[in-house]
Amino acid sequence: EMSQVEGEQHLVAETNDDATECKYWATKVGYYTDDFVSLFVKTSQVQRKQPLISKGYSTRVYAVRSLIRQFLEAGGKQIISLGAGYDTNYFHFKKEGLATWQNYYELDFPAVVHKKSITIQKNQELKDLIPNFTSLGPSEVVGDDYHLIGCDLRHLDKIESKLIEHKIDTKLPTLFLSECVLIYINTEDSGALIKWSNTFFTEAMFIIYEQINPTTPFGKMMVANLEERGVPLTSIKTYPSLASQKKRLEDLGYSHVESMTMLDIGRNLLSKEESAKIARAELFDEFEEWNMIQSHYCIVLGTTGTTLEKITLSLHPK
Repeated sequence: EMSQVEGEQHLVAETNDDATECKYWATKVGYYTDDFVSLFVKTSQVQRKQPLISKGYSTRVYAVRSLIRQFLEAGGKQIISLGAGYDTNYFHFKKEGLATWQNYYELDFPAVVHKKSITIQKNQELKDLIPNFTSLGPSEVVGDDYHLIGCDLRHLDKIESKLIEHKIDTKLPTLFLSECVLIYINTEDSGALIKWSNTFFTEAMFIIYEQINPTTPFGKMMVANLEERGVPLTSIKTYPSLASQKKRLEDLGYSHVESMTMLDIGRNLLSKEESAKIARAELFDEFEEWNMIQSHYCIVLGTTGTTLEKITLSLHPK
């Protein structure tokens, strides 16, 4: 029998399975390339996804990859993926020969980490990309530059001690990735985590990708749907807008902050080639729905320290 905490964790983890299937489908149809996502899904069971969904996921993937590339090109050295799920960025950047980081950390619930580590251990092509791959038990897998760690993001002291155990360097410029993660956590705990990210580390960058605008008709439906699934958007009412999201990172210690809806991210952060690949993948005519849905998601970018101050969401303004 699951405890209440395990039950909640299980429901949040299910959103990861869902996202992975959507990402896999988008790569299968040709929206973007990811040689590894298929290893984390039962491909034969994945059902067709609507173009709206594939287009949304690919825009998000291109956006996050662009920000990781900017971070690495600026001299960033550590990446901490919060609630990483089955994210494949470590493997993707390794294969592309762009992995100039010193350490890459993935944090998630122990059950998710356990499943991910089993998948890695079963697939030689994943193991080959991790130098000196070692399993330290069911919820910890490491390599020279890879650290997959089971934890609860609400327990900051435990996270800090785990990272120290895994040779974190607080003086290196460090990127925090949070895609649809903090929104499920109460604001006190998520706030403490954001504040810690730029005080524990000398130079930090924080990326938040999550839902906004809960009071529009579509926003109300989105909030109700997730509540029904048992994964309420805990902090959306506290940070319901681009302005409040931006202020949140500023108030919690980030000196340069930008926020943008995903609609504008598509126009400002993706390259012409990426936009063209998305447009070519499938016939698409649902522009009204697209504009509406994409205006309910945003990316917030915060940086602190001179190494990272030129990183921006407006990389290719069209």
